Amino acid sequence: MSARRILYSVASIRQARPLPFQVFQNFRTLPPSNRNYLLAAVAAHHNAIHAHNWWGATSKLTKRWFYRVPKEIVQMLWLYARKARDVYGKSITAQFFDIVRLYLRNGVAADDYYLGGLAGLNRSEQDQMVPYWIFRDANMFCLGVDKTHESIERICSKHRLAEHVLASGHRAPKMLALLKPDDTEGAKSILAPQTSFFAKPDRGSKGQHAERWVKDGDTFYLARQDLRVPKDKIIDHMQRRCREIGKPLLLQELIENNEAIQKWAGKAFATARIDTHRTPDGSVTVGRGIMRIPADQHSSVDNISSGGTGFSLNSQSGIMGPGYMDLCFGPANFTSRSPATDEVLTGQKVPGWEEACATVLELHKSVENAHAIGWDIGFSPDGPVVVEANIPNGLHIIDQVALGGFFNTHTADCMAQCIASRLAETQPTGSRLMVGAEYGENA
Repeated sequence: MSARRILYSVASIRQARPLPFQVFQNFRTLPPSNRNYLLAAVAAHHNAIHAHNWWGATSKLTKRWFYRVPKEIVQMLWLYARKARDVYGKSITAQFFDIVRLYLRNGVAADDYYLGGLAGLNRSEQDQMVPYWIFRDANMFCLGVDKTHESIERICSKHRLAEHVLASGHRAPKMLALLKPDDTEGAKSILAPQTSFFAKPDRGSKGQHAERWVKDGDTFYLARQDLRVPKDKIIDHMQRRCREIGKPLLLQELIENNEAIQKWAGKAFATARIDTHRTPDGSVTVGRGIMRIPADQHSSVDNISSGGTGFSLNSQSGIMGPGYMDLCFGPANFTSRSPATDEVLTGQKVPGWEEACATVLELHKSVENAHAIGWDIGFSPDGPVVVEANIPNGLHIIDQVALGGFFNTHTADCMAQCIASRLAETQPTGSRLMVGAEYGENA
């Protein structure tokens, strides 16, 4: 079995979440730090979603954790320990203890340790990092278990988001059609697009099943698969595709990059991910940002998980830092150049950054129940375009390395405030999840 196949098999059996001891932790005796608030939120989220079978769920979680973690550590040591020893001069024994400590302290897995560049950091730097699942579960706790609130539904559905953005006076891709897996009759009445278009599932997907169709005469061309479909057959083809993925499929106008972005990504559409956060006092601020560049000029998507490269962004200035890819070994793989055009991007400013931030801040204020939202923003010749919104949003481990860690960021500060507020609202008096309640007495 190839190293890459082994890696993906490991990733598919990631450790049970949260770590077993975290659901029993007494956070009342711990200092009120960003880290402790984050872990308390994860435990509270676990308690909430397993309220009717807490002991059974926790027992199952513990068994799965002890089965998966040792296996994952051994596999990742076998794949990367010698390479890390040669690159960083760190013994295999030291790597093993690093991994175990990070697992128990922050829930950081062995693949994050090697593929996120943590192996080359010292312990104090490593301790600033958290895996995506902790960031996600903490956001889910801030949001609440129920995601069906009207304002949340309005932005989780891509076609409803576009309608909302356009109605708010901002730019979004126009909807050409919404196909449903079981509605073959309705598809027959939909007119074929007259221009190039983008097809993607109406909800979720992380770039999966997204396709960029370019009109070429009387055909539509999908460069990624070197596939041509006649104009009069394109709706039938997309309806079959809709049935294959089993989800509603949205067809939208194809947004073009502006002149500056074309130098970075060519014709392949590139977007910035901008995170916004609501603080307990109701104000909304910008957290982190990344500029995502597709792998090549024929790519349909720019998602890092689908081969794109992310360049960290200074949230105040919009200036790009180092770029990184998913599943890469160590800091040696950070880059300053676009994978699509070889243009040097680190140090350049994203055009229209201030307008993009102002747009997402205004839109977030209309979503009453969301603490954090990740917005995907394109940059067309006419200005920033809101493409998608993500709840919960994510924070890649390599992006945290580029930022110098997570716990000292503005995002972590905003999350801690929200978590403290939510704990006060949801937990009974004396709850062990009330971070720092007894810390002053025991100090």
